[in-house]
Amino acid sequence: TMIDGLYVYNMDSHEVKEVDSAGLPGKSATDKPDITRVFVDDEGYIWLAALYASKVMKCSYKNGILKTESIHDIFLPLSFAQDRCGTIWVGTYSPKLYAKKRKEKEFVQTKVFSWTGTFIPGLLPRNNGKMWTTAFMNPVMQINPDNWESAEVPFENTDWQACIQRSVFIPTDIFEDSRGDVWIGTVSNGLLHYSAATGKIETIEGTPCRDISCIEEDAQGNIWAGTQYGLGKYDRTVGKFTNYYAADGIGGIAVAFKQGNSFQNFFGTIYTHRFHLFTILPFYVIIFNIKSR
Repeated sequence: TMIDGLYVYNMDSHEVKEVDSAGLPGKSATDKPDITRVFVDDEGYIWLAALYASKVMKCSYKNGILKTESIHDIFLPLSFAQDRCGTIWVGTYSPKLYAKKRKEKEFVQTKVFSWTGTFIPGLLPRNNGKMWTTAFMNPVMQINPDNWESAEVPFENTDWQACIQRSVFIPTDIFEDSRGDVWIGTVSNGLLHYSAATGKIETIEGTPCRDISCIEEDAQGNIWAGTQYGLGKYDRTVGKFTNYYAADGIGGIAVAFKQGNSFQNFFGTIYTHRFHLFTILPFYVIIFNIKSR
């Protein structure tokens, strides 16, 4: 959380408890750490981003004890990913994109984006071995994990212009589904869909609103889009959205208003959170059982 520290949910006992985070850096010596991102790598280490402290922490969690393995100075960390080579990537609220190879101790800055006014919310290791990354007012970029060379994803210019008709490209989330297609959430320009089969990108109409917050796929292959005004389920067999709003029981107005804040567990249940705009209450967890929808 931003102000209340770090919490863990036990899937067996269904209990939430605060994690002792005394060793983690906060905005000041007396503040709890402002944890804005949590990421687990392929070795089971937990990576935490402390936004205002501008720190990234590598931690282990065993027997209910969180141990800090290393702390890295990274300015305003925003997003995490791990590529097929085991390299950890960190996007930031700046054009700086950092990477740390598995055997190395420190992160190094890579050269992907140059415009100083951008930020990098999207990092997507794809099933084909490449990694895509999205940044504000920049083209979607593809990174080769072997040599860290990057190049613009070659969308047709007319297709891209048709997708970004309002404002500018403001990405919020990027997701690859079980078919290998890529979905990109944006502010103002809705939900974009890239077909791996055709290489074309298009806007998928019908979301509750055009400000997308997070994207997830359920066990039936439906695509769920959390937005600033409700939750949408896209059925690809008929090409239509079924939308859910506050009146349907999802609570609040904005669903998962920060990108990447959703996941699906082994049982096919999608977890996300809501934010009540009028009372400015803390986040609540809401659960959607896919089988019952």
